[in-house]
Amino acid sequence: MNRALFPYIQKDLKGKIVLLAGPRQVGKTTLSKSLVKRFEYLNFDASKDRKIINQLEWRKDVDLVILDEIHKKMHWKSWIKGIYDTDGIPPGLLLTGSPKYGKEPLTPLNLS
Repeated sequence: MNRALFPYIQKDLKGKIVLLAGPRQVGKTTLSKSLVKRFEYLNFDASKDRKIINQLEWRKDVDLVILDEIHKKMHWKSWIKGIYDTDGIPPGLLLTGSPKYGKEPLTPLNLS
């Protein structure tokens, strides 16, 4: 299924970290997984994935890393900014979550 946001997200992923926020069960993860063929999906709710996320050990040989429910990580905004400042992009980073849940609200962040 093509969605209106699809081309905008694909374009932004080439040089930005993309935050996809919305209510639970609206298709954020499904949309994220349909953007590219080669991706790694990590969900902060899963303990195995949380360990990979916390140790920054996701695959670097993919086009996109999806960090689902990342808003539940304490201080996620400064953490992701640090990754952007030191590692940059690629691979593309797409963050997903629901705005009403988590340690910090899901609001846009300035990486400059």
